[in-house]
Amino acid sequence: MSNLEKAILIIDEELSKPVPKEDVTLEDVADELDEVLFD
Repeated sequence: MSNLEKAILIIDEELSKPVPKEDVTLEDVADELDEVLFD
């Protein structure tokens, strides 16, 4: 699985969490991406 695919899964997961959308900031998503892309 490529890093891009992992990133997409993580973003999808983040967005599907039962939190109001405004609570998920781009910064949160960027942090998640950093973790995946630079492991």
